[in-house]
Amino acid sequence: MSRRLLIAVLALIAIPLSVLSQHAQSVAVEFLSGGVCVRGQFFPSVGDSSIGTLLLVPGWPGNPMDVLGLGAFLAERDINVLMFNPRGMHGSEGTTSFAHALEDIEAALAWLKQPEIRERFKVDANKITLGGYSWGGGIRCGVSGIPR
Repeated sequence: MSRRLLIAVLALIAIPLSVLSQHAQSVAVEFLSGGVCVRGQFFPSVGDSSIGTLLLVPGWPGNPMDVLGLGAFLAERDINVLMFNPRGMHGSEGTTSFAHALEDIEAALAWLKQPEIRERFKVDANKITLGGYSWGGGIRCGVSGIPR
């Protein structure tokens, strides 16, 4: 591989997704979980319709803006993204614990399914996917075992 090509590839890899995705704007959101306010960011799809919604749980100790630039990146590709900080992290009230994080994910899912939220952000309740980064990925796995 030529040196110039290698430098170009490395430069592309080094550019954060958030720099490539500057057109999508997030909306600060909050919902109740366990009687306290949980805060996050919602990245609405920039297109006329959404192909789905991703509920993305951040790594430890949360992220006040956008995990790896994925919110903006996916919103530009017609995918809604809700990121929130579990209780006790980055402005969310309450105490951090694994049990609370699981409850917070359930509360976030319920929030996404509210009629006014579905209408405002073009959320199809049948097309919600749960994902996570690092610690959030592990916590997300715990939710799949909870009967609904």
